Amino acid sequence: MHNNYFFLRSLVPALEGKVRGKQLVSCYSQEKDELMLVFSDQSEEFIIRAHFLPSFSCLYFPEQHARAKRNTIDLFPEILHQTVEKVRCHKNERALTLFLSGTWSITFKLFGNRANVIIHSGNNPVRIFRTVLKNDMDVQLPDLDRDLDLSFDAFMAVDGNPTKFLPTLGKMGREYLFMQGYKKRSLEEQYREIMDLIHSLETPVFHITDWQEQIVLSLFRLGNVRRTFNDPIEALNEFYLTYQREGNLLREKRRAGDVLRKDLERSLRYIEKNQIKLIEIRDQTNYRQMADLIMAHMHEIRQGEKLITVPDFYQNNVPVEIKLKPDLSPQKNAENYYRKAKNQHLETDRLEKNIRTKKQQMEEQKALLDKIESAETVRDLKKIVSRELPENDNDGHSRPFHVFTYMGFQVWLGKSGKANDQMLRLSHKDDLWLHAKDVAGAHVIIKHNPGTGFPAGVKEKAASLAAFHSKRKNDSMCPVIATPRKFIRKRKGAPAGEVAVDREEEILLVSPENWD
Repeated sequence: MHNNYFFLRSLVPALEGKVRGKQLVSCYSQEKDELMLVFSDQSEEFIIRAHFLPSFSCLYFPEQHARAKRNTIDLFPEILHQTVEKVRCHKNERALTLFLSGTWSITFKLFGNRANVIIHSGNNPVRIFRTVLKNDMDVQLPDLDRDLDLSFDAFMAVDGNPTKFLPTLGKMGREYLFMQGYKKRSLEEQYREIMDLIHSLETPVFHITDWQEQIVLSLFRLGNVRRTFNDPIEALNEFYLTYQREGNLLREKRRAGDVLRKDLERSLRYIEKNQIKLIEIRDQTNYRQMADLIMAHMHEIRQGEKLITVPDFYQNNVPVEIKLKPDLSPQKNAENYYRKAKNQHLETDRLEKNIRTKKQQMEEQKALLDKIESAETVRDLKKIVSRELPENDNDGHSRPFHVFTYMGFQVWLGKSGKANDQMLRLSHKDDLWLHAKDVAGAHVIIKHNPGTGFPAGVKEKAASLAAFHSKRKNDSMCPVIATPRKFIRKRKGAPAGEVAVDREEEILLVSPENWD
């Protein structure tokens, strides 16, 4: 609520007491999304820092400022040395204006990721700080005021909906009303309650609180309240510092955690799907038993029969019917059932193995989630994310490869020829490089864990992935080169994805299989 109308309404009198009668002596920027305004009289300075990152916009009032010697620019020279005459909060809007001597004014439009500073002469916009918001050059001063009909008739017309009746209340205000039992009351009671709330906000207190996994400045006691203030400037300053110190950490934790939680949900759905398949297979006819029964009664079966009934010695000799192919001998029919039994057994083994693997991955994901939650600083969190969840590079751009985890090892899969080259540059000389032998395909890299070798199971899993993403994906078996990354060279002028292998340390023969 730090940019909410009701908070700004409380902030304006305190702010006016600080800047009224002072001249604007400096106006500069040394960060892309930050504007510094320094006001001074003969006795003291007052500083406003307009921090306007798209992800977090906030006003802050530091006690001092240190201007850099380089990479800084003076702005808005036309308003320098003008004196602040008054400060005004715009009616029912997230904006406040400092009116200067002459016709000049400075408007702080605090519209979330569209926050901006607008310089007006009279009612007309002359300059804006964030020039990407071109429409702000059309904002006349009167445009920033809006009238709301707060009559009971208007309240009834929207059926008591607080969002439509009082949009300036904001999400936290509505949540506070609902927690007080607002929805259970009659329209008359709801109207009285919302008008009483508006009246109470004329003399508010300010809370820094943890609410919905965020640090917020609130006019309501919601969430886990950390500190309470009576002075809006002190409250806003403490909120800004707390958010900068801890809010980034919470936001980064939530972003990294969301990736893992989605992976866990997918893993759980995968396990459930495979468990259903496993039950279906186990409920199917036991082909091995049918083959055994055919073999046991082969002397009784006549060539050309389509169906036989024999006592089932697996089920206390209860009669059981077995279908036969009439054009095959009893021996061949038995062989067919044995083959089906083998496939049935292989499919069961595959499903059980996939379920075990996915459960192991889930345990690793849960352990990583615990690491993320226990990180105490953004720096610690970035180390964990870059090492164990490297889907993005340091600039936030998508990496040119997919990342999987198996038995505690990261496995990278290139997305294209060009991406394979980038992945190669990002890899370490002790990583293990894999590629289907003698055919085109994706590069696969197993990241080395210091002090440990590469388990056979990890190599086979990665080799199957390399085989699947190659021209041999439809072969029953595929040879895959596995060799340390240090033996892989990129020749000058070679096409994207083409490398020279100085030593093929190992050839793995695997079945092509995508990552489950």
